[in-house]
Amino acid sequence: MQIIKITLTIFLTLAAYSTVSFAQNGKRAVKPTDPAQPAPEPQRELIDQMTVIKTSATREWRYAGGLSSMWSVRQDYGARNFNRFEPELVGFYYSQISTSRLWLRHGARFGYSSDQPQMPQSARLEETDYKIAVEESLLVNGLVIPSLSFGLGYDWREVKPVRANPVMSADKRLKSQDQFAWYYAQVGLGVPAMAGEYLLEPALRWQHLPIDRRTKWAFGFELTKAW
Repeated sequence: MQIIKITLTIFLTLAAYSTVSFAQNGKRAVKPTDPAQPAPEPQRELIDQMTVIKTSATREWRYAGGLSSMWSVRQDYGARNFNRFEPELVGFYYSQISTSRLWLRHGARFGYSSDQPQMPQSARLEETDYKIAVEESLLVNGLVIPSLSFGLGYDWREVKPVRANPVMSADKRLKSQDQFAWYYAQVGLGVPAMAGEYLLEPALRWQHLPIDRRTKWAFGFELTKAW
């Protein structure tokens, strides 16, 4: 009688275990005689599903490109500031550091600006810049994406006099062309959207242009699309 009770207890325990296993897995219980099944892929945390880099268990964002809208704060008016609009095209490549949430972002930028401070229309100087830069960034992957970037660039600048009536001529000796290296450090806080496919990143930049002491800071935002 005792043996029957023990056998019945074991049978009911195994039946209960099989029922729970079936409910959890959405399929029949696995028998010892069944062929070996591949290990189930670990479930990703919800925070991973919403980050800029990884959006699913089988896909990672590695490349991104977009537009950066920056305004350099310049003292063209002495004590007053002039915010010069300097748009940039950006391209990035992401690489993960080990298995942590730290990522490296390797980037390149191309910028152009011809935005001018307010001057008399009949006699003024126009300044045009073409910029390129390469940068390295450290990012922390999460619901928001803080970043710290360092970059080195090169600038082609042209300054030329422009006249209009009633001024009859402009001194061509005021025309100049300069080429110089520049460098910067930038902090940003990215906000991912569409499961990380798009990233909006407000940014603050400290920049050093050796021949131009009118500006030290720039601010703006970047909008990029990943693939």
